[in-house]
Amino acid sequence: VYTELLYDSNDFNYVHLEKPKEEMQMGIDLAGVNPLELIYISNQSTFTYSLFTNGHDILFLEFFLDGIPIESNQQTGVLYLDRSITDNKIHELKLVIAFKTGTGSLAEYAKYETYAGEYIFKIKMFSFSNNLNIRETINSNNNLKIEWDKPLNYEVTGYKIYKGDNRGELLASINNPNETYFIDTDYAYGYKPYTIVAEVKNSFNLSVQDHLIVNYSNMTEKDFETRRISKNEISIKWKNPNLFPCKYVLTYGFNKEKKIIEDGVNEVVIPANDFPRWSESFSLYILPKTADINRYESYSNALGAYSDKIFNAICINYNLKSNILHGLNFKTLDNYNISNMERVISINHNLNIDTGCKVQVSKDGKVAIEDSKGFVHVYADHSLKNKITSIEAGIYPFQIINNDKLFIEERGGFKIYDITTNNVICSKLWKSDFINGDIATNTCISPDGIYLYVRCNEFNWANPNKQWVELYEIDSSNTLKLLETVTNTHIESIQFHPIKNNEAIFQYSPYDENKFVIHNIITKEKKEIKGEFMNIDPFTGNLLFRGEEYRENDYNVYVLDKDYKNEKINIKLANVNPWGESYLYNNNLFFYNCYLDLYNLKEWNK
Repeated sequence: VYTELLYDSNDFNYVHLEKPKEEMQMGIDLAGVNPLELIYISNQSTFTYSLFTNGHDILFLEFFLDGIPIESNQQTGVLYLDRSITDNKIHELKLVIAFKTGTGSLAEYAKYETYAGEYIFKIKMFSFSNNLNIRETINSNNNLKIEWDKPLNYEVTGYKIYKGDNRGELLASINNPNETYFIDTDYAYGYKPYTIVAEVKNSFNLSVQDHLIVNYSNMTEKDFETRRISKNEISIKWKNPNLFPCKYVLTYGFNKEKKIIEDGVNEVVIPANDFPRWSESFSLYILPKTADINRYESYSNALGAYSDKIFNAICINYNLKSNILHGLNFKTLDNYNISNMERVISINHNLNIDTGCKVQVSKDGKVAIEDSKGFVHVYADHSLKNKITSIEAGIYPFQIINNDKLFIEERGGFKIYDITTNNVICSKLWKSDFINGDIATNTCISPDGIYLYVRCNEFNWANPNKQWVELYEIDSSNTLKLLETVTNTHIESIQFHPIKNNEAIFQYSPYDENKFVIHNIITKEKKEIKGEFMNIDPFTGNLLFRGEEYRENDYNVYVLDKDYKNEKINIKLANVNPWGESYLYNNNLFFYNCYLDLYNLKEWNK
């Protein structure tokens, strides 16, 4: 069966659409940038867009970069620019778009009836590898000036300066792209990090960052000068190697006591504990001139410490001929200029030394060093180049004296050697007249080898502890001549004056009489002083002794002038092994591996 189908039409199915007299208005927001200006983007970037279509549905949308389609997600409004173009040229980003007309015609349904148009954007890509060449300098007012280069390949709206990273404290905002510097009047010292953020013009919130860590010359130990200026005061001076305008706050002690230093002053005086002191720490805060002094702890500081001057030696002795001090150590003989206590030279002695070994020096400059095996090695001078002899002393004290002689004490006597021949030229032993009796002796000889004191202790059944002192003169033929005998049961030790050969100091037992007496052998004059004798300064003649209250835990030492009449100074020693020996050399007090120049203290001679 054949059926003919007829189609008919009327004007109802035909609509004539006039072309709009005006173009359809729509808008595009490309991540907030101004589409009419050059847009800066980063290589291989992703950014968003949104369209304002005036109520019309989109039929077609596509982006092109330099005529080549690029990917976008129309559902999320995200554009993917996965190319890397580093030619520093301007490129064309085009958006081609078509909208429905909304007429309902077949042509519209067939997508032949559309509103169509395009947007063209000018873009420029740049790489974040470009930095700002940030650098530090100082302006004419000596403030810190941070400079950087204005970018060449992209435009910026301005700069932000942060302390630390870009999440840190904002220090400044600069809205002038040509102003490429920042002056930080709030910097004076120490470590401080900066971040400069250059905000890229007409971009998708792009910025370029550069970093700088400022750390101008640190103050070190060499920049501080510390010294004890009185018995219980320390002076701290400093030299700031930087020129930044600043002021100072110094803190010290366990409780962080604070001292505010006046402008232009680089010295402060703080309290100090008794001598010796190994570490008196302090912190010097360095603040900008404009800083709030109460916020000093938020600024950098230089750490320092005061300690009394160290003198490390197993044994100390003096050399009047060369005007130096000798410090004997395990490997070296260290030699110090007595006027400034600077070490002149250290000489390797190549001897086996232990902590009990001694060094002795004669007035004519010969040096004798005892080794750990009990041998005394004698040298022509402190250079140790010319060794004269070695003589066995065992465990007994020795003394090198003028005229090429070595004095060695023995149990019950002594021997004097001629160091040029190693022959014994004078000796004596003390023997008890009682059966099974014994006499122990302690001897000392004057520096010139003329006078000899012998302190005798006899032990026997009849008199269990008989004591006496004998004084001898040794003539040019090395013959002993007894000058006097003194009987006393309380003399503990005898020492000769290091300069005056005819003076000797008798120390009496501190538990019995607590005094010492200075004897003049020639005039028979005596000077009695309460306390315990330490030594006579061989360079000045001043006398050092412990006060009679010393044994009551009040550790005071005193210095008298060379005539033993006037007190030069008294000083309390710290309670650190207070029974250790103390010495005075050229008015330097030596105690417990430290020394102190008493002459420069405020209390000297007051």
